This record gives sequence, structure tokens and C-alpha cells, in this order.
Amino acid sequence: MKLQRLSPALGAFIIAASIAFGLAWPGPGPVSACESVGPKTGDLNGDAKTNSIDALLVLFYEAGLTKAPSETWPVFADVNCDSSVNAADASLILQADAGLVVLRA
Repeated sequence: MKLQRLSPALGAFIIAASIAFGLAWPGPGPVSACESVGPKTGDLNGDAKTNSIDALLVLFYEAGLTKAPSETWPVFADVNCDSSVNAADASLILQADAGLVVLRA
């Protein structure tokens, strides 16, 4: 009988302690895609150049005309780190090709 009364109290204590522990030591927190992958140079076709062909690949992908060649390709194609591969990324790749911006290397 005493054990039945103790179980809910013990469960509540464990939950409260877990929450307090999580607040006191939150851990590393979320990691963005930009922090979890290597350099985002904009070279998406692997020819060691960032140019209009890479921007075209982004636009084709956004329009649904081509699929990502690998599971990680969209992460590298998202050069502005907004969690979306779109024309903004293509624009940044073109600007990098023209020497107007420097992408993370």
C-alpha cells in the first residue's frame, strides 16, 4: 500500500529532477547545417570552380528539373544557410564567381 502511494511521488520527483538537470546543463544545443558540414564553396558539380554552372544546377534543382545527386548535395547547395536551396543561393554563387562575395571556404 505504501509503495503504491510512493510511486507517483517518485515519478514526479524523477521528472522534476530531469528538467532541472536539463536546465542547469543544457548541452551543445542545436547545430545548424552550416556548422555541421565542411566548406560551402558553391562548387556543386565538383570541377574545382564556383561558376554559373553551379548556379544553374541550383536553379534546375529548385524548379524540379533535376534531383539532388546525393543526400548531402542540398546541404552544400544551401550556401546562404537558410535551410532552403533556391535562387538566393544561385545568386550568391554568381556573385562569388564575379568576385563580389567570398563564400565560406
